Amino acid sequence: MSGGHIFLADDFKLNAGTGDDLQIYHSSGDSYITNSDGNLNIVNSTDGWIRLQPKSGEEGIIVKYDGGVFAYYNNVLKTETTNSGLRVHGHIDIEDNDKLRVGHGDDLQIYHDGSNSYLADVGTGDLIASVSASNFRIRGAGNAEIAKFGDDGSVDLYYNGSKKFETDSTGVTVT
Repeated sequence: MSGGHIFLADDFKLNAGTGDDLQIYHSSGDSYITNSDGNLNIVNSTDGWIRLQPKSGEEGIIVKYDGGVFAYYNNVLKTETTNSGLRVHGHIDIEDNDKLRVGHGDDLQIYHDGSNSYLADVGTGDLIASVSASNFRIRGAGNAEIAKFGDDGSVDLYYNGSKKFETDSTGVTVT
């Protein structure tokens, strides 16, 4: 001990617990906190934050007192918990054949199989597209109109970008 500090050479461990369950040590350039029994708890008993920084000045994970958990990538905020759930900053990458699943029984699934993209309702009930905008449109790969569903009940169908079928208050018109 020197000047209020404890110095341990490489590979010497600070052990705690009856069976040396908690170990803190440094070995060949790396530092370790190892727990071999029960949970490893990091508790902040004040109203401050718990911060993990991959390097000095770069945020990694912040756990705020009575607040959210924030995860960073290269010092840029990517996800955070909120009082209503989770907020993502950026986009979510899901690999081919992996699915975004929603519902207790994974009833709604969105996925890509490497060739095709799917929006699938594999459970009970209906798949309902509820639109608050004036129109619901389906477009092809070249952004050409395929179908348009108006909020007033009108339906228009297109072929090669040209309207061929439409509904109106008196019935249908086929071009």
